[in-house]
Amino acid sequence: MMLPSDAPLFLPCYHQCAGRHDLLNSQTVANSAKSREQTTKPLSPFMAVLKGAANLCPFLGANGISATANHASERFSEAFHEWRMGIRTAGKIEMSALGITDPFAKNYYPTDYRSIFKAFRYITSDGSFLDYGCGMGRVLAVAAMHPFKRVIGVEISSELTEIARDNLVRCRKCCGSTEVITLSADQYVVPSDVTTIFFYNPFVGPVLSLVFRNIKQSIAIQPRKLTIVFKNTDYLRGADIDGWLVKTAEFAACDNTHKIAVFKT
Repeated sequence: MMLPSDAPLFLPCYHQCAGRHDLLNSQTVANSAKSREQTTKPLSPFMAVLKGAANLCPFLGANGISATANHASERFSEAFHEWRMGIRTAGKIEMSALGITDPFAKNYYPTDYRSIFKAFRYITSDGSFLDYGCGMGRVLAVAAMHPFKRVIGVEISSELTEIARDNLVRCRKCCGSTEVITLSADQYVVPSDVTTIFFYNPFVGPVLSLVFRNIKQSIAIQPRKLTIVFKNTDYLRGADIDGWLVKTAEFAACDNTHKIAVFKT
């Protein structure tokens, strides 16, 4: 089988495994008490492509050949990596459907796998990994494939937290331990062993400002090298990064609609 161009050279989690999961749309997640008990297998990449093929014709008509080719490639990449890791994290969900009324919380939309793998080229696996707004745990599952001491997710939605935990149970791990916490990000105290932090614009405004203040305070209390990956830098405005963080890399996301920046202390 030909692998997607973004597939890592080493695939420690190339397998199929069954597990509990609810997903796919806002209604399913919002009413997930029963559906989470259902046993499903991640769709194979080929079945996912066949299932989504019917949507390509209207997409082609509205967006043209080039955009449609990129869209199809991304969908196959997503299906392939979901299948090989045994997780289900795809979909878009409005926070209101999850009962979240925080005006500064952004809707759920997972980071594409190509951007995740590219970002991990700039990350070392010493210390612990933290993902703010971890959602269903896609980035956590990739981080768990690396020898971090701990992989930690912080998520305001209890529904998404449960799904992330389920996904982490099913995926194969090389890290020491995993933990997913249901909490507003601005209330989370950054552990002193965290050396890598990931954001995909999970929140904005004063919440983002407070989170960066908490990170800065953690560094002041326990000086250490820290790497921050921030996807969609348009939402970074207002965060206090001057004087203690240095941008060391920046690259375009796979759809070229926004940029991903890497900062280090």
